[in-house]
Amino acid sequence: MDGKQATGSRNNRIKSGWFDSECFEVWCIRLPLPTLRSEGGVKLIIGDNMSSHINLEVQQLCEEYSIKLIALPPNSTHFLQLLDVAYFQPFKVQWHKTLGDWKQTAVGSKCSSVPKNQCPSVFKQLWECVTSRRENLKVAFWKTGIYPLNHQIVQEKILSFMMAWKQTSLQSSETPSWVSSCRREMKELSSVKQ
Repeated sequence: MDGKQATGSRNNRIKSGWFDSECFEVWCIRLPLPTLRSEGGVKLIIGDNMSSHINLEVQQLCEEYSIKLIALPPNSTHFLQLLDVAYFQPFKVQWHKTLGDWKQTAVGSKCSSVPKNQCPSVFKQLWECVTSRRENLKVAFWKTGIYPLNHQIVQEKILSFMMAWKQTSLQSSETPSWVSSCRREMKELSSVKQ
């Protein structure tokens, strides 16, 4: 952890601190595209519906290499996004351990937070530990109903989420737009299943 960028890592930052369309473009060009463009057949990148993921250059490159960009419905990532479902929890636990270990080093013991020049090497340790548990990601495909495609799992998750919302919400006369969106998704899934 000498402060140099870890081999094979990539980092980017902008003044606002928010992930924008330019960051998304750099991410796509530097990370998934080099691997996916050499693979045969149609490939899939699944993401949330963040506006920064709308980028003409990325769309054109994905079309050129038979890569489909799929946006999940609004307010569904906590039960449909693979990383949210089965990866971020072990990631958070391991991050706290890795951070604690770093705080015990000579450099870490003198810092109240991880300096930007130390982040890549600290993150690399975390990444190596978490990515050694690849079965978590495989299970996520099944748990979300994305692969193998299982409409029933998706419907149950949407219905469960809507029921929880109904129980905890105040009896408002307005139905939030995301609930209407989930209802439409359920109806579409039901018609596809039959």
